[in-house]
Amino acid sequence: MESHRNDFDQITVHGHHLSGQCDGQTSSKINEITHRIQQRWTIVQQRLQEIIKPSREVVDIWRQFNNSYVHLLDRLGELEGRWYAIQREKFTSEIDSLFDKSKDFQQRIEQLDLEVTKLNECAKKLNDYLPPIAAKKIDTQYSVIKNQYSELQNFQNKLLSDCNELKHREKLYLDYLNELTQAINQAQTTLKSQKLTDENENFNLKQLHELDNLLQSKHNLIEHLNSNEFILYMKRGKHLHELLIEYTHCIELIKTRIKQIEINEYNKLNFDKRCQKWNDYIQAIEQNLSVIQENIHTNYHGLIEIDTNLSNTINDFNQRQQELKELINEGKQIIDNQNIFIKLEQRWQNIMNTVLNKQKEIKELIKHWLSYQNYLENYYRLLKSKCEIEQKELQTATINIISQIKQGSYTTINQNEELKNLLEKIYETNRRLIKHADAKTQAILEKELNDLHKAIHDIDINIKQKRETLVTLLLRYNELDRTLDELSTIIKSIRSLQQQSTDDFDQFLVQCQNKNRELTQHRTELQRVRQAITDISSDLHPDDTRQLIQKL
Repeated sequence: MESHRNDFDQITVHGHHLSGQCDGQTSSKINEITHRIQQRWTIVQQRLQEIIKPSREVVDIWRQFNNSYVHLLDRLGELEGRWYAIQREKFTSEIDSLFDKSKDFQQRIEQLDLEVTKLNECAKKLNDYLPPIAAKKIDTQYSVIKNQYSELQNFQNKLLSDCNELKHREKLYLDYLNELTQAINQAQTTLKSQKLTDENENFNLKQLHELDNLLQSKHNLIEHLNSNEFILYMKRGKHLHELLIEYTHCIELIKTRIKQIEINEYNKLNFDKRCQKWNDYIQAIEQNLSVIQENIHTNYHGLIEIDTNLSNTINDFNQRQQELKELINEGKQIIDNQNIFIKLEQRWQNIMNTVLNKQKEIKELIKHWLSYQNYLENYYRLLKSKCEIEQKELQTATINIISQIKQGSYTTINQNEELKNLLEKIYETNRRLIKHADAKTQAILEKELNDLHKAIHDIDINIKQKRETLVTLLLRYNELDRTLDELSTIIKSIRSLQQQSTDDFDQFLVQCQNKNRELTQHRTELQRVRQAITDISSDLHPDDTRQLIQKL
């Protein structure tokens, strides 16, 4: 319309000009046309203004909405970062500082409340003018701001709750520290005010026990202060550490004074009672020795128990000996009648000498037991080794060795000097152990010795049977060897016959016929010898078998 404003103005001017130059009827028509154009121009212009004005308002509202949206995003992001920073400072900052920062955070959120409300109003106005798609986008943007704002409000509530909890825990922590401090101050004051004289010892001892109970009752409180519940207050740890040093020092000082008073009271006791304690102790050792003597006839394990018992007694003696010497020396300075301590000292020395001698005797028996077991093991091992060697030799024995066995010149395991010496030691140690053993152990020792004799006897019988078998084999071998020698003699006689003169032919023929009959008679003998060699070849040494076959 602005671009056609000039045309409109010209129409108006030309209309007035023509109206002045025309007759009345024409002029009226021109004026009427001009008036209608002006009316319609005015109506259209008014309608355009009615459209343009709201559109400008919508644009202004939208621009305002976008500016507020961007501004709120920045402010909300800044507040979120500030909240996380405060969360990290919970472990390092003071509680009052955290409270100040929490209040500042809350004020900043409250300042945004009006801006969020204005943004909501802009969104509602825009929804009245905009189409559904644009209105949905506006609602989405507002929802982002609203959700983030609500989340920060929740963050603020949590921060405020955490600060209140920290404040409450700090109050508890300080109350506990004050309670511990008061107990330490009370103990220190009482310790300084005590008069360390003999007359006040009972009163002081009562006070010290009360203070000790008071400080010991704070042990759980100290553990509570050092627990994870108050880990956020470790910035106060230096103060707590110094307080605990004073606490420990007070307890040690109290314990030292209690111990000193008790020592003083102990030194004031009647020396007769203290000596009686040692006499009772010596009497207990004497009774223990009597029990040991009654049960000294036992087995190896019983001796070990007795040795352990005596060792414990000696160790206990060594630990108490210095205390007894101090008692005796102290008594000699206090009591005129020193015979009490002299007798006690003599009785102590006598009983300990008896214990040492008894332990020496027990250790000697234990040594014999160990030697006995060692002798048995060595004897059985050596016997087995020698037996295996002899059996192997007998299995591969030649005729010469068998002849030595028959003549008794072959050395056997019974003649082994090492075995003989071990057997003598076993027998001697066995007899000695039986003298110091109980009935059950004596039976076991007798059985072990009988088992040993039985094992030797069984081996002797086994080897003796093997030797007898070899001697029988020797007899068969000699018989076959003798038979072969006889056959060889016959063959040699025939060869000598072949070399004789044949002048007397008839006589020579008769001799040949006789030899022929003799050979015929011994043919079966030769076959028997062959079969016999085959039968005994598995039991003979290969060299002896080869010799017989060679003769055959």
